[in-house]
Amino acid sequence: MIKTIIIPFLAIFTIGNILGQDRITRSEFIDFQSGVGVEAFYQSNYGFGIGGLITKNVGHKIKPNYSAGIYADAILVNTPIYGPRVKLNYNYLGIFGVNLNFSNYYRTGLNDFRITPEINFSIFGVANIFAGYSFKISKSNFSELNEFRLGMNLSLVHFKK
Repeated sequence: MIKTIIIPFLAIFTIGNILGQDRITRSEFIDFQSGVGVEAFYQSNYGFGIGGLITKNVGHKIKPNYSAGIYADAILVNTPIYGPRVKLNYNYLGIFGVNLNFSNYYRTGLNDFRITPEINFSIFGVANIFAGYSFKISKSNFSELNEFRLGMNLSLVHFKK
């Protein structure tokens, strides 16, 4: 009974130490921040997204910052629309920037692939307000989604000292 409890605990502790040391070693060579992105948007219907981020210089007041994230979106209509989205973001001096989204929305056997360039106003990459226009790439399009996209994004990242 005691072995059943202690052995998994020791294994998890050992793996955690090994991975933690690897991350410290890697961060000496690759200087990045990681975190979570939370987004709310309006595209003729309201939606939200949450995803993982890899960023650089977010929160820095002088250097440009950029990020890449993979989001899971949900658009709130009678029959919800879901989809993965890849978002690339670049902010010049942390105040003004551009985004590029690649999204593939899905509902009841139909896919709606869109590429959306956006402009944003930012508070050093931590909070962004954006506006963009979606280009429909796929043949099937959802009538509930407009081409214009407005929203806000929060980047919840670990800031370096």
